[in-house]
Amino acid sequence: MMKKIILALLATAFLHTAHSQNMLTKKEEKFIKHVASISLLEIKIGGLAETNALAQQVKTTAKRLVDDYTLTSGDVTVLASKKGMTLPTQLTDKEQKFYNYFAKKQGKDFDKAYIKCTAKANKKGICYVKKINKKTKDSDMKDWSAKMLTTLQAHKVLLKETCTIAKKVDK
Repeated sequence: MMKKIILALLATAFLHTAHSQNMLTKKEEKFIKHVASISLLEIKIGGLAETNALAQQVKTTAKRLVDDYTLTSGDVTVLASKKGMTLPTQLTDKEQKFYNYFAKKQGKDFDKAYIKCTAKANKKGICYVKKINKKTKDSDMKDWSAKMLTTLQAHKVLLKETCTIAKKVDK
Protein backbone atom coordinates (compact mmCIF):
# COMPACT_ATOMS: atom_id res chain seq x y z
CA MET A 1 0.00 0.00 0.00
CA MET A 2 2.79 2.42 0.92
CA LYS A 3 4.49 1.67 -2.39
CA LYS A 4 1.33 2.65 -4.29
CA ILE A 5 1.06 5.93 -2.39
CA ILE A 6 4.69 6.78 -3.09
CA LEU A 7 4.25 5.95 -6.78
CA ALA A 8 1.11 8.09 -6.94
CA LEU A 9 2.93 11.01 -5.30
CA LEU A 10 5.87 10.65 -7.67
CA ALA A 11 3.55 10.52 -10.67
CA THR A 12 1.71 13.63 -9.46
CA ALA A 13 4.98 15.47 -8.89
CA PHE A 14 6.21 14.45 -12.35
CA LEU A 15 3.00 15.62 -14.03
CA HIS A 16 3.08 18.90 -12.10
CA THR A 17 6.71 19.49 -13.13
CA ALA A 18 5.98 18.66 -16.77
CA HIS A 19 2.98 20.99 -16.74
CA SER A 20 4.82 23.84 -15.03
CA GLN A 21 7.69 23.56 -17.52
CA ASN A 22 5.18 24.32 -20.27
CA MET A 23 3.96 27.43 -18.46
CA LEU A 24 5.32 30.88 -19.10
CA THR A 25 5.07 33.99 -16.98
CA LYS A 26 2.84 36.82 -18.19
CA LYS A 27 5.99 38.82 -19.04
CA GLU A 28 7.31 35.95 -21.15
CA GLU A 29 4.00 35.60 -22.98
CA LYS A 30 3.94 39.36 -23.58
CA PHE A 31 7.51 39.20 -24.85
CA ILE A 32 6.71 36.38 -27.30
CA LYS A 33 3.71 38.29 -28.64
CA HIS A 34 5.82 41.44 -28.93
CA VAL A 35 8.51 39.60 -30.89
CA ALA A 36 5.89 38.18 -33.25
CA SER A 37 4.43 41.63 -33.82
CA ILE A 38 7.81 43.34 -34.24
CA SER A 39 8.89 40.62 -36.67
CA LEU A 40 5.87 41.44 -38.84
CA LEU A 41 6.76 45.13 -38.72
CA GLU A 42 10.46 44.55 -39.49
CA ILE A 43 9.54 42.37 -42.47
CA LYS A 44 7.13 44.96 -43.86
CA ILE A 45 9.45 47.95 -43.34
CA GLY A 46 12.43 45.98 -44.66
CA GLY A 47 10.40 45.27 -47.77
CA LEU A 48 10.01 49.02 -48.32
CA ALA A 49 13.79 49.35 -48.57
CA GLU A 50 13.74 47.58 -51.93
CA THR A 51 11.93 50.52 -53.50
CA ASN A 52 12.45 53.41 -51.08
CA ALA A 53 16.13 53.17 -50.08
CA LEU A 54 18.86 54.92 -52.04
CA ALA A 55 22.04 53.26 -50.75
CA GLN A 56 22.62 49.70 -51.91
CA GLN A 57 24.07 48.86 -48.47
CA VAL A 58 20.77 49.87 -46.84
CA LYS A 59 18.88 47.65 -49.28
CA THR A 60 21.27 44.75 -48.58
CA THR A 61 20.99 45.21 -44.82
CA ALA A 62 17.20 45.41 -45.01
CA LYS A 63 17.11 42.19 -47.06
CA ARG A 64 19.22 40.42 -44.43
CA LEU A 65 16.95 41.67 -41.66
CA VAL A 66 13.85 40.59 -43.56
CA ASP A 67 15.35 37.12 -44.01
CA ASP A 68 16.32 36.88 -40.33
CA TYR A 69 12.98 38.19 -39.06
CA THR A 70 11.18 35.75 -41.33
CA LEU A 71 13.12 32.96 -39.59
CA THR A 72 12.43 34.55 -36.20
CA SER A 73 8.75 34.69 -37.05
CA GLY A 74 8.78 30.98 -37.81
CA ASP A 75 10.69 30.19 -34.62
CA VAL A 76 8.40 32.28 -32.42
CA THR A 77 5.37 30.62 -34.00
CA VAL A 78 6.76 27.18 -33.13
CA LEU A 79 7.51 28.27 -29.56
CA ALA A 80 4.09 29.86 -29.12
CA SER A 81 2.38 26.76 -30.48
CA LYS A 82 4.35 24.59 -28.06
CA LYS A 83 3.21 26.83 -25.21
CA GLY A 84 -0.43 26.97 -26.38
CA MET A 85 -0.33 30.64 -27.34
CA THR A 86 -1.97 32.54 -30.18
CA LEU A 87 0.14 35.20 -31.86
CA PRO A 88 -0.86 38.43 -33.60
CA THR A 89 -1.07 38.22 -37.38
CA GLN A 90 -1.49 41.93 -38.09
CA LEU A 91 0.25 45.12 -37.09
CA THR A 92 -1.14 47.10 -34.18
CA ASP A 93 -2.41 50.62 -34.92
CA LYS A 94 0.83 52.05 -33.52
CA GLU A 95 2.94 49.75 -35.69
CA GLN A 96 0.83 50.58 -38.75
CA LYS A 97 1.48 54.29 -38.17
CA PHE A 98 5.19 53.52 -37.90
CA TYR A 99 5.03 51.60 -41.18
CA ASN A 100 3.15 54.47 -42.84
CA TYR A 101 5.86 56.87 -41.67
CA PHE A 102 8.48 54.82 -43.53
CA ALA A 103 6.27 54.30 -46.56
CA LYS A 104 6.30 58.07 -47.15
CA LYS A 105 10.11 58.33 -47.02
CA GLN A 106 12.29 58.06 -50.12
CA GLY A 107 16.01 58.00 -50.91
CA LYS A 108 18.39 59.51 -48.36
CA ASP A 109 15.51 60.35 -46.02
CA PHE A 110 14.45 56.72 -45.97
CA ASP A 111 18.04 55.51 -45.51
CA LYS A 112 18.67 57.80 -42.52
CA ALA A 113 15.37 57.06 -40.82
CA TYR A 114 15.61 53.32 -41.44
CA ILE A 115 19.14 52.95 -40.08
CA LYS A 116 18.53 55.25 -37.11
CA CYS A 117 15.27 53.59 -36.05
CA THR A 118 16.45 50.05 -36.73
CA ALA A 119 19.68 50.56 -34.77
CA LYS A 120 17.75 52.07 -31.85
CA ALA A 121 15.23 49.20 -31.86
CA ASN A 122 18.09 46.69 -32.09
CA LYS A 123 19.78 48.16 -29.02
CA LYS A 124 16.53 47.98 -27.03
CA GLY A 125 15.88 44.47 -28.33
CA ILE A 126 19.27 43.22 -27.16
CA CYS A 127 18.66 44.57 -23.64
CA TYR A 128 15.18 43.09 -23.49
CA VAL A 129 16.22 39.66 -24.78
CA LYS A 130 19.18 39.50 -22.36
CA LYS A 131 16.82 40.28 -19.50
CA ILE A 132 14.28 37.64 -20.53
CA ASN A 133 17.00 35.05 -21.12
CA LYS A 134 18.50 35.68 -17.69
CA LYS A 135 15.17 35.52 -15.82
CA THR A 136 13.31 32.73 -17.60
CA LYS A 137 13.03 29.33 -15.98
CA ASP A 138 11.57 27.77 -19.13
CA SER A 139 14.17 25.79 -21.08
CA ASP A 140 12.45 26.34 -24.45
CA MET A 141 12.29 30.06 -23.80
CA LYS A 142 15.93 30.13 -22.69
CA ASP A 143 17.11 28.31 -25.84
CA TRP A 144 14.98 30.44 -28.15
CA SER A 145 15.98 33.74 -26.55
CA ALA A 146 19.68 32.77 -26.67
CA LYS A 147 19.33 32.11 -30.41
CA MET A 148 17.51 35.40 -30.85
CA LEU A 149 20.20 37.26 -28.91
CA THR A 150 22.87 35.90 -31.26
CA THR A 151 20.87 37.14 -34.25
CA LEU A 152 20.34 40.59 -32.72
CA GLN A 153 24.04 40.93 -31.91
CA ALA A 154 24.89 40.09 -35.53
CA HIS A 155 22.38 42.75 -36.61
CA LYS A 156 24.09 45.27 -34.34
CA VAL A 157 27.40 44.75 -36.19
CA LEU A 158 25.67 44.86 -39.57
CA LEU A 159 23.78 48.05 -38.72
CA LYS A 160 26.95 49.74 -37.50
CA GLU A 161 28.70 48.89 -40.79
CA THR A 162 25.68 50.06 -42.79
CA CYS A 163 25.53 53.33 -40.88
CA THR A 164 29.22 54.00 -41.61
CA ILE A 165 28.78 53.25 -45.31
CA ALA A 166 25.54 55.26 -45.57
CA LYS A 167 27.26 58.28 -43.99
CA LYS A 168 30.05 58.09 -46.60
CA VAL A 169 27.49 57.90 -49.41
CA ASP A 170 25.65 60.88 -47.91
CA LYS A 171 28.71 63.17 -48.15
